[in-house]
Amino acid sequence: MAKPLIARDSADGLSPRERMAVALRRSHAVPIERALVGWGLTNIVIIIFQMFLSPIGFYIGVNVGNLNKYFMFSLALWIAVTLVRNAAPLRIPGAMLFLVAVQIWFTVSTIVSQVQIGKSAEFSAPDYSLMAFLLCFLQASMLSYMYPHVRVLMKRFMVGLCVVSAFAAMSQFLGFQPAIAFSSLMVGVESIENWAGQGGIRALGILPGIGLQITYGLIAVILIACALFERKLTKLEIAGIVLLVGVMLMAQIRNGLVLMALILIPLMVVFAKRHKREAIPYLGLAFAVLALLIFAGGERFSYMFSGDTSTFDFRREVLWPQAWSIYEQRPWFGIGVEPDFAGFNTFIRSRWSDGRLMDNGYLVTLAYGGLPAMTFLILAVLAGLRGTIMLISRKGSLPLERGYAVCAFAVCLYLGYGMFFGNSITNISLGMLYFIIAGMAMPSRPETKARLGDRMEARADAG
Repeated sequence: MAKPLIARDSADGLSPRERMAVALRRSHAVPIERALVGWGLTNIVIIIFQMFLSPIGFYIGVNVGNLNKYFMFSLALWIAVTLVRNAAPLRIPGAMLFLVAVQIWFTVSTIVSQVQIGKSAEFSAPDYSLMAFLLCFLQASMLSYMYPHVRVLMKRFMVGLCVVSAFAAMSQFLGFQPAIAFSSLMVGVESIENWAGQGGIRALGILPGIGLQITYGLIAVILIACALFERKLTKLEIAGIVLLVGVMLMAQIRNGLVLMALILIPLMVVFAKRHKREAIPYLGLAFAVLALLIFAGGERFSYMFSGDTSTFDFRREVLWPQAWSIYEQRPWFGIGVEPDFAGFNTFIRSRWSDGRLMDNGYLVTLAYGGLPAMTFLILAVLAGLRGTIMLISRKGSLPLERGYAVCAFAVCLYLGYGMFFGNSITNISLGMLYFIIAGMAMPSRPETKARLGDRMEARADAG
């Protein structure tokens, strides 16, 4: 039988509610820190909303992405004020340092290309995307250090968003045309039906990106399942996970099935260890429900099972040769930042660009900055995987804190694997939320032996 949701932690006898009260009292000790918490949360809310407004703005002719520089200024100012107040430390892991090195090399390569080959340049989002990710990571890590409850708020948002998107996806899968039209608008395609001429319906919910149904869904599943680190899951939590996994399948993101397996199989092992004998009927029922979904879906799943490789062939034969051609001529500096390769239209055309999205993060990096930039990027992914594994195995972490570490590991897997099929590192609107999630995996303010006194004061404050 599942333990109560308000369970006491065996290490210090504090319930999550009492820990929250302690954190709130510490973070709200003076008005300036209350203001910092409110400001930090506002930054995150703005970033989330601009992510959804970007595709709508594109449709009506308003470039919401132009506001990114103001978001970045607010993030940078928040970080500076927090450091001056000594409210939280500045912690930059090795993976983020390698990403900074990539961005610096992009800038160097752009300057060198202007001098050597006279290539014109437009200042655009790829010129600062990695710095935007760094600022998001730093603010999230500092905010969760001084105000750990932000993790609870983000969990509620991610789970709530994915559940709402799941119901929208189910209505799309059943052929509800208004929902299909909305999703088509959000992902920028004519229709999510009959994708690539292969039939079926790719039910993408309300999310503004083709791959988000899997990446956001996995983050939500992890944040629900992290309770396994201290207790059994409730029936409602299990049902929610099965719902989200089913909707991931409805999205028919074939490249994402590998990522799903890498995350869900270890979670099933942890589930089996925690639930013991109860795990067999639960897992059996879950697999039966998912199998019934696929069987009943029939032709709606035709894209996933079509075996069609036209999209991959188009990348390999049309898009990716742009990068290989640049590499052969300029292996060390590339041609600097080229907005077209990242999907940003530009009026500048040259012999280096066909004006097409590259759709491969590694090759975009190779074209922008040659071998040095791509080497730094690979090192960033490897350092991120190593660092998140260390956070997952860190002793003394609370279940939700460890859950965010698993989410950060999933983000690293997604970036490392997903960049073979997309421009993840240059998509600011979608990428910033990933780095906010990763930043929240960083440890919170260290607890001390004074926790017992804090607990008594928190109880007194609570009345």
